[in-house]
Amino acid sequence: MTYIPQTYMQGTNELAFNPSTLKFAENFEVLKVSDAELSFSALVTANTGIFYDRFYSTPHDTYLDKTNISANVLYTIPVVLQANHTMNRIGIAVNNAKSNQFIRLGLYKNNNGIPGELLIDSGIVPTNTAANKELVINYATTGTYIWATCVASSTISVVSFQDLDIGGMLGRTTVTKGEKISCLTADYTFGPLPEVFPTTTHFTGESPYIWLRKVSD
Repeated sequence: MTYIPQTYMQGTNELAFNPSTLKFAENFEVLKVSDAELSFSALVTANTGIFYDRFYSTPHDTYLDKTNISANVLYTIPVVLQANHTMNRIGIAVNNAKSNQFIRLGLYKNNNGIPGELLIDSGIVPTNTAANKELVINYATTGTYIWATCVASSTISVVSFQDLDIGGMLGRTTVTKGEKISCLTADYTFGPLPEVFPTTTHFTGESPYIWLRKVSD
């Protein structure tokens, strides 16, 4: 039997426990209550709210680096954002300029742990300068996972999540060093994004850092 103290803290989520009325914060769902024994599941969100002008991406336990993304490959990372916000920017950071080349960005629905149907084809950003590149979107968050995706017309150096081999949202293929799944990929000729994401492959290198933002007017 597990007994719950008066207050349970995790990060910025607080579960207030009152033995007589069982009052809970909104982010928690009661599954079973028996005497003082309690089982519950947190309705997990990746952040405590959406703030203007901040960069939001996949929950990760590493820091940023740079890597080359290959031409004609879809790279996709899972992102979850608190519901009832409108994100109006999607972006990627080009590390080394490359003239007359492009990166296309977009979002896909989640389909049982893999990307499914296309939500938004955001268009293309040029890679002629080394800078943050953003496109205007209109995405209403639902509190469920989506997949932020990019595909490049040429091999291009971009800002990435460094491969520290210490975790990752997508698990591991084995317990062997270097087998952390950093993102999912699929071969795809550069162009408009497909309506349904192709069959994916596990990718264990450094994944591109694709972000969403809510930019103030």
